[in-house]
Amino acid sequence: MKKTIIVAVLLFICLSGFSQTGIYSGGLWNTSVSLRNKGLIIRPEVGYVLNNGFNIRANFGSQVTRQFFVGGGLGVEFKNTGYNSSTGTSGVMVNIPIFANARCYLTKSVSSPFLEMNFGVRIRPEENSSEVNLYYTPAIGYDIMNFDIKVEFPNFEGVGFFIGYNIGFK
Repeated sequence: MKKTIIVAVLLFICLSGFSQTGIYSGGLWNTSVSLRNKGLIIRPEVGYVLNNGFNIRANFGSQVTRQFFVGGGLGVEFKNTGYNSSTGTSGVMVNIPIFANARCYLTKSVSSPFLEMNFGVRIRPEENSSEVNLYYTPAIGYDIMNFDIKVEFPNFEGVGFFIGYNIGFK
């Protein structure tokens, strides 16, 4: 396990270093500082929603203009259901959000605050049936080069803290 983590960290450092020198800027993969140029963006995110649980998501879309991103995404939410005194057990409920995503950067600079909205459905697969609910998540955050830090309010039921990394393709 330690070797896997060390290799992943070293790979991340190497790729981040290449993004600053522009080695990949002429190729298919572009994580350069000017990432908010038009093109395909993939944004993996991880976060935690207070009193709710751990979330993993990925956004896929296009940088339409330097200040506007549109796309869609999907994820997995692990919600702690707490302790059930009648059965004496505790568990984790899994939700799968599928959503459209829009993001507006407030400045044209490399590092910029942004507003974001996810809107779609949240599927809760269960043994006998699946439950589908409305999913909307407004957020405010800050983009620092290719890294995102944001605070979001999923269905206005709590507060979540997320980090993400932008990967761009030409």
